[in-house]
Amino acid sequence: MLRAVIVAALLVVLLPQVLISQSLAYTVNISIKGYDGEALLNVTSADLTMSRGVKTGSKIELPEGLYVFSLFALNKTFQKEVNLTKNTTLTFNLLFTNSTENLSLIRHIIVYSSTQIDVYEILLITNSGDRNFEGNISVPLPDHRNLNVKESTLSFITADDMGDRINFYDIIVPANDSGRITFSYSLKSNVFKISDSEKQRLMLLSALPVEEYMNLSYKGIQEFGGQRYRVFEGNITKCSLVFGGEKGAKVDPVALIGILIISASLFFYLKSKSSRWEDE
Repeated sequence: MLRAVIVAALLVVLLPQVLISQSLAYTVNISIKGYDGEALLNVTSADLTMSRGVKTGSKIELPEGLYVFSLFALNKTFQKEVNLTKNTTLTFNLLFTNSTENLSLIRHIIVYSSTQIDVYEILLITNSGDRNFEGNISVPLPDHRNLNVKESTLSFITADDMGDRINFYDIIVPANDSGRITFSYSLKSNVFKISDSEKQRLMLLSALPVEEYMNLSYKGIQEFGGQRYRVFEGNITKCSLVFGGEKGAKVDPVALIGILIISASLFFYLKSKSSRWEDE
């Protein structure tokens, strides 16, 4: 009799919590484009880890929360982070192309002086297509030395310095997404000259005086962190700049990435100068 009373009491206490937990469960519908077989899906959160085979049409019931979904197929991992607050369809795009038709490249470049003329670049690659890009990308470079790839948010097999360019092999750029690659090098002279950069856009910030420039638009001077930069931009097939030999135009390398990320937003303002721009 006592046991029955205890069980009844526990049900009175726990049943509402169970019902609440059930009411907060949401359905995740799995959709996989370009793949007909079963794939392995890992689901992780702060207090949950699970793995199961899924295919298009599979459903998973999960409580509200922040989850990382990792799908393994085609010898690749496709990952999505979802804050689950409602019934959701989770689509994994496994369609691929090696055509560069829908790729655009924007180069954000800082030129500064240390013991030599150094260059720091962020290459932003955007895929506006509905298929993931997997292939090779070639980026022309000026006459340089000491090329060093710093970091990348995109997956690639290798990067080779070909002298007049850097080649990225088997790079993956997700559909309707973008990523960046950061690299640095030193110029062999005071001339920055590149060619054959079809479909590439460039913004260059120079901490050094520029004596000559070709096929770029000069946008004036902008100050970042107390350092004045001469700003140039353009859609380029060929361009060149000749730098002066000003001493003491040093830039803290730690601040370069922040400056370059800020420079990305400046593209939206370059068609007309704002009041913050100065003419040289």
